[in-house]
Amino acid sequence: MNSALSPKSQAQLPDAHPYTTSKARLRTKTGCLTCRKRKLKCGEERPSCSKCSIAGRQCEWPKSGDLRDRRHCLPSNQLQSVMLMNGILGDDSRKDAEFAERGLYEAGQAKNLHLYRSPNMPTTIRSNLEAGLIHYYLDTFVSIVLLSNLDPRFYSEYRWHVVNLALNCDTVKCAVLACCATNKYMRSKDVRFHKLSMTYYSQAIEGVNQMIAQLSSADGSPGDALLTAVIYMYINTLWGSEVAQDAPKHVAGAMQLIKMRYADRSSPLYMTRPFDRVTTESVLYQSFLLSLRHPFELDFQVDEDYLARTESIYSSLTQLDPSTAAHSPVLGAPLPFYRLLLNIIQYHSSDKQLDPSVLAKMKSEMNYWETALMTRDKSDTESPLAQNPHMDTVGLYILAGSLLLDWIIELPDSQSRIDIFSLSSGGKLDDDCSISDNSSSKKPRWQLVQGLRILQGPCIHENWAHSFLGPWPMLIFGYAVETKEDIELIKKVLDIMWHRLGYGEIERTSKELERLWRLRKENNNSPQRTTVQRDVN
Repeated sequence: MNSALSPKSQAQLPDAHPYTTSKARLRTKTGCLTCRKRKLKCGEERPSCSKCSIAGRQCEWPKSGDLRDRRHCLPSNQLQSVMLMNGILGDDSRKDAEFAERGLYEAGQAKNLHLYRSPNMPTTIRSNLEAGLIHYYLDTFVSIVLLSNLDPRFYSEYRWHVVNLALNCDTVKCAVLACCATNKYMRSKDVRFHKLSMTYYSQAIEGVNQMIAQLSSADGSPGDALLTAVIYMYINTLWGSEVAQDAPKHVAGAMQLIKMRYADRSSPLYMTRPFDRVTTESVLYQSFLLSLRHPFELDFQVDEDYLARTESIYSSLTQLDPSTAAHSPVLGAPLPFYRLLLNIIQYHSSDKQLDPSVLAKMKSEMNYWETALMTRDKSDTESPLAQNPHMDTVGLYILAGSLLLDWIIELPDSQSRIDIFSLSSGGKLDDDCSISDNSSSKKPRWQLVQGLRILQGPCIHENWAHSFLGPWPMLIFGYAVETKEDIELIKKVLDIMWHRLGYGEIERTSKELERLWRLRKENNNSPQRTTVQRDVN
């Protein structure tokens, strides 16, 4: 149909109004609210229609939330029943039903409702509530659990593959929706989102257990649906606050599933396929994160067979295309550097006596990365940091890792473990494991100086604060800072990251550092200062 107006129609439009956009039409669902209330035919001119302009009335237009298409939506009583059956609503069911429609289903989200309402598309989406959470995943959550340097086609292919799995598998849907509800709860602190996340999380656990039982009886390898469900289950635990203790078992399970997939030649993982690349890197990064999060007390072990196989695959990948290491969807920093950090923490946590030769080897490897950081040149294609779009992130990791290694090397012979209350931003650790009275006169460690300089940079709010990679370096620098100004800087950056991401690991890092700083202050103000032996990890 030709939408152009005929000369005759154009002549009927009000000539004097500068905002004329279309001819007057008698409709019951369009026009300004003022004309609709008065049951008048509205000319639909913006920002003030001709009827209101001539009459001198205030022309009010519906807001975005009023423009929803209700033809295929569940009636409010049915939506409320669905929510009640799923254990979502509490005593005040009416308010919660309104919350589901108003908070999760706005006009901007209507474009995805065909996932629920289309009679020709089989789907697991059973309510407007679930459609709203799926939309939140597409528009918000997937962009914060992947790094920002992804090729748009890579990014699009991955997210739609996950959504397709969610639309066809209840377990995947529940795992993904649990993540979305958790993130909305962490950012808004609305307890109704917390109830949603726990409901979907428990359903995802039940579904994964059934899928694993079927996998065991069939003697096969895990498919994309099972891998995705487990991955989003551990993402849910790490991004939330209530079930963080479940993360290690989910990550350990994911490593075993990846190993099974490695062994199945009929269904291999291709690193050129966006889903496979993200899946592999996600499991790899989370296993490193759990190993690094308590740097002085290793409480999670990365499966060595899984790690060796993955390192071999990535080595082949980077040999074919060196730029793939820099543009990773999840890792950010080079895999060999993560391996070095893991070796450092494993060495410190082992019961073996300190071996100078091992320390010297790790120090030599760290010097390599320090040199690459200080002499980085984007035009140098041979540099391990060449073309890396997350230079600040990688730099903070290298500086934090270097500082951690120095603390271990400087550990007094009489001490087998580092006491974080004795750590100082300058000089060596005291033999009595206490904070020296003249610590403020020591020259600050160069790693801390460089790290704080990066955090004070003009681009840090846009780059670093949007990245989920941030908690670990901030934890190490938080251990080291002593002055009020430096502590406030760490607090400020963590606060910005928290409000940008709603990431539970950031919240846990902030709480740990706040407690550490408070206990240090109490110890410093004590009349009789003694060595503090406490475990805040």
